[in-house]
Amino acid sequence: QGKIDHLVVIEGTSQGHNEVIKKAFLKGRKPLCWIKNKLEMHQLNENVMLCVICDIELNYCSTIAKLLSPFSEAAQRCTIVTLQRLMDYKTEKVPEKTIVRSIQINPNFNDILQLEVPNFFTGVSASICTSKLKNDSDFSCFVIYLDIFDTVILNFLKRIGLRYDENISLETLNNKSNLYM
Repeated sequence: QGKIDHLVVIEGTSQGHNEVIKKAFLKGRKPLCWIKNKLEMHQLNENVMLCVICDIELNYCSTIAKLLSPFSEAAQRCTIVTLQRLMDYKTEKVPEKTIVRSIQINPNFNDILQLEVPNFFTGVSASICTSKLKNDSDFSCFVIYLDIFDTVILNFLKRIGLRYDENISLETLNNKSNLYM
């Protein structure tokens, strides 16, 4: 395996969000490797790889991160995006729309606020970030809190260097209501 210019890792808890990512960015491409319904690694072009991860049990996150380490270590640039439910964002005011936060201060994204305490993230994304920090490697990590997959997210992914089919029609995902009666 040679050098990779850019590795993008997108981890979410919803299979529906991952399906939208596949439709928007992958256009029916076959993955290089996969774990059925959990992880897919794609070569977008000669220099960019995309890893889409869905709902990995926490017990397996460090093992999966270790399996992905040859890719993350070979990448000159690594961008990690984790998708969380909007209702998991902890704040005094109830959020009404998609929220994007950075894990560390990033001069290329100075308009994006840093993730506030007591908010946190877990999973393969956190394992990869830990490895990157430990090795003093360059990376960017973002947490996106959302209810539905919308153009805000597609535009953000475009901003980090992913190109998508702008003619794609985003269906409103039928996610379960977060209200209990």
